Amino acid sequence: MQLELEQTKLRLHEAQLEKAIRKDWKDVKGSLTPKNLGKQILTELISQKIQDKFRPKGILSESLAYGANMLAKKLGEKFKTFSGN
Repeated sequence: MQLELEQTKLRLHEAQLEKAIRKDWKDVKGSLTPKNLGKQILTELISQKIQDKFRPKGILSESLAYGANMLAKKLGEKFKTFSGN
């Protein structure tokens, strides 16, 4: 009886893990489309350029670099939302 209960728990846990793997795989597959990869690369390039432009030399430039980086990320998110993905 105890053994059967443990086996049932293990099967249930296995099914939950398989479901999570399938969902994660769909998410990964969806993010690897050329359109999404392009958006990710563009956002990263813009962010990197902004960081290079405002190389921190003090608290003011560090704050500007941080703000510009956050703005680039938000623009990337808005672009992603606007394009429907």
